[in-house]
Amino acid sequence: MNRYTKYTLLGAVILAVIVIANLKITKQNEFGLILRFGKIVKIIREPGLYWKLPYPIHERIVFDKRIHTYDTQQTELLTKDQKNIIMLTFVTWRIEDPVKYYNSVGGDIQTFQSKLDSLVNNTKNLILGEYSYSDLFVAGKEANKLNEIEQKIYANVQESASMLYGIHVTYVGIKRLTIPKENIRVVFNQMRADRDVIANKYIAEGEIRAAEIRARAELEGARMVSEAKKKASKIRGQADAEAARIYAEAYSKSPEFYEMVRSLETLKKVTGEKTSLILGTDKPPFDLFVEKPEVTPVDH
Repeated sequence: MNRYTKYTLLGAVILAVIVIANLKITKQNEFGLILRFGKIVKIIREPGLYWKLPYPIHERIVFDKRIHTYDTQQTELLTKDQKNIIMLTFVTWRIEDPVKYYNSVGGDIQTFQSKLDSLVNNTKNLILGEYSYSDLFVAGKEANKLNEIEQKIYANVQESASMLYGIHVTYVGIKRLTIPKENIRVVFNQMRADRDVIANKYIAEGEIRAAEIRARAELEGARMVSEAKKKASKIRGQADAEAARIYAEAYSKSPEFYEMVRSLETLKKVTGEKTSLILGTDKPPFDLFVEKPEVTPVDH
């Protein structure tokens, strides 16, 4: 093998090593940037095998495109009614524009998290200034405004982070909400007062409901009594008419017997167990007390 062939093979090997050394794989969960002397010349958004020139001509930077979670610093904030609270929030985010992200923070995640922390804390100060103590610590999810506050912080942070850093914020949540020790008594008194208001509301509504039920019951009772009296009056009238018919029928069949029965009924009504009467016996119905002599028929 001559010297020329040796140099050629050596050059080919060196070139192959350089080519292989500068073949890079971009994964499914990555963004890639190719820089030429510090200036971005290529953006790699899709996974695959890519080649670049050797460093320092080309430099390759890779960013994780998956969702990141970051707990912001615990901060003490001031409410609308000038009360202090301590709030800890968390943010979930992912890179949306790798070029803007690189140009704004140099691709360093620690630098970005520091900027994100400042952005979130400034937003919390701004939003919390619109709400009072009772909006945060009132009992019940429906009553307090925490969800509304989270949504406002999220909307503000998402817009600013996208515009400044090329970041898509997927969620901002309140992780912990506490109060300074010196304000605990004030908060407990406020919560107790809020519960008293709710309890009094329920009591008042219950009393109104009870009054409505009683009124309906009394009205229904009066209606039922009226109908019962009407029905009783009708039955009594029918009974009286039937009794009169029976009396008339009895009288027509035996007037003497009828008069005797009626006289006995009258005596029963006017005399009691210990009744003493001085009455004449020559008039009915008291003539019943007098024994009448038997009349013996005389044959002619």
